[in-house]
Amino acid sequence: MSTDQTTRPAWPAGLVAETPTSFDLAAFGRALTRGDLGRQLGCYAEEAEVRITTDFPTTAPRVVSGTRAISAWLLESASADPPSVVSRLVDGGGRVAFSQRWRSPDGSTLLAVSTAELQDGLITTQHTILLRGEDQGDGSLLPEAGPAERPEGRSVMLGP
Repeated sequence: MSTDQTTRPAWPAGLVAETPTSFDLAAFGRALTRGDLGRQLGCYAEEAEVRITTDFPTTAPRVVSGTRAISAWLLESASADPPSVVSRLVDGGGRVAFSQRWRSPDGSTLLAVSTAELQDGLITTQHTILLRGEDQGDGSLLPEAGPAERPEGRSVMLGP
């Protein structure tokens, strides 16, 4: 995992991407945790695509394409969400996976589970699933109750 970097031109709102020459999943995880948007943006290829699917009943899947749109999405997300906890970093060579968890002041939790495909050390395609629910304190997330959409007590496990 290399730490050599080059710098891309400035993106919207003065965001500068720091482009790694090989993908460093641990550094990407730290950038997510610290809110380092320049490091995060630098991990995406110019024509990257991020697909976001939620369990929110009124939200359609979202596709964010290209670094300009990804930059705007990162800025939007950073301004709306409290700091996240990143876990379950998995490096599969040409693919990576990771989870993020946010806790709202009201006690509810948002969980994002992502997988990403890599080429030349950059993310080319990322799939993210967002789940809302109540943190059970044991690594599971009890989804918010909804009309007949979810059986009572269903949990999403984050691991052992």
